[in-house]
Amino acid sequence: MNDYYDVLGIAIDANSRDIKQAYKKKALKWHPDRNSSIEATEKMLLVNEAYLILSDEESRSKYDIEYRRYKNFKDLSGKSNEEYVYSDDVLAKWMSNAKIQASYLAKKSLDDLIDISGVAGRAFWSHTKKAIITYSIIMFLIVLFMYNS
Repeated sequence: MNDYYDVLGIAIDANSRDIKQAYKKKALKWHPDRNSSIEATEKMLLVNEAYLILSDEESRSKYDIEYRRYKNFKDLSGKSNEEYVYSDDVLAKWMSNAKIQASYLAKKSLDDLIDISGVAGRAFWSHTKKAIITYSIIMFLIVLFMYNS
């Protein structure tokens, strides 16, 4: 189980405004458009996932119950995350869906970046061609003027 409070760097009693601010702060830090580290995409996925669960009142309420249960499990058993079994099947499904949505958001962001890069590249090449043609005409006129003088 991921500790979404830790992911966003907030306390368990954070309000919705705190969650939103923490999300924005973490998104600015880990968004792959701004952070080229190897771990940025994975961290951003977790940030999106945490925000999706904690920003919704019902899913957060279910998460908080499970989170306390998970903390007790870890403290008492010392077992790993893989051995933890969710008591709330609905929450487990929501968390799985949040993970899928986070991946979708990351892919969409990457696709948007690629589209923007393509548009920028085509615009750059279009302006560069115009500049080269303009420069060539000016140089031709200068050479022609110097030759006729």
